[in-house]
Amino acid sequence: MYSVAALYRFQAVPEPETLASALRAACDENEICGTLIVAREGINGTIAAASDAQMENILRVIRSNFDELELKMSSASEKPFQRMKIKVKSEIVTMRTPEIDPTKNVRFYAYAAWWARAYILRYLLNTYRLIKVGTTQDQRKLFYNLKKEKAKLEREGFAPDSKLLADRLNVRERDVIEMDQRLGNWELSLDQPIGPEQDGTLMDVLPAHEQPADEQLADTQLKALFRRKLAEFITTLDEREEDILRNRILSETPLTLEDMGAKYGITKERTRQLEARIIKRLRDFIKKDVKDFDRLRM
Repeated sequence: MYSVAALYRFQAVPEPETLASALRAACDENEICGTLIVAREGINGTIAAASDAQMENILRVIRSNFDELELKMSSASEKPFQRMKIKVKSEIVTMRTPEIDPTKNVRFYAYAAWWARAYILRYLLNTYRLIKVGTTQDQRKLFYNLKKEKAKLEREGFAPDSKLLADRLNVRERDVIEMDQRLGNWELSLDQPIGPEQDGTLMDVLPAHEQPADEQLADTQLKALFRRKLAEFITTLDEREEDILRNRILSETPLTLEDMGAKYGITKERTRQLEARIIKRLRDFIKKDVKDFDRLRM
């Protein structure tokens, strides 16, 4: 039988990372499983232990860091959690309203109202368009406030241009322009029919970004020809030149000029000269038969 504790406490935690480390050590020592969330505003979570003694040990550690603890005990016939997770977050209950201070003397229903409001706003944000619009903090601010700020400026007698809106909302002007365009126009589904008497969809008339099939075939044949001519060119090189070609010019992880020079007892400058000469010989050799050599991107 497992002992299960659901707990929370709103109380200022000066160093949540330090507290999380201490709790992690205590949970490992007592084989505790579950989840604990630690933030500067307090602690929240549900944990389980295989014995009452282990549960008492971990609760003693938690209580030593908090004046009081809202606690509800229960039991489970099987292990309710597979592992222990301790997370440090900005909030122990996600309200997305950092201006609220839960340590103040505010009734719990106030937090519940803020929590419900935050999730309603998030739902509106996520479902307002086919393409999600509020992916950054500035975008979310603009989504909720852009139209209201425009109306406010108009009431005050100002023309709500993008620069003034950006200054008032403390965001970048380009973000204001982008959000204004997205809020002012609706998306079109690519599966939407082109017209009432046509069977095609918008997807059918979109230009393909892929390379045309004939160009793909031509490039494939050109690269194959290049590789064949490269193999022929290698047979014209001596051992040192071939080594420089393979390990300096063609390698994805080329040796340095210094390493290559040390290998053959020559200077870096001499190695660079040999490399430049090999490249020039290679270009001249291949251009004799491959007229489109400059098109190659190997």
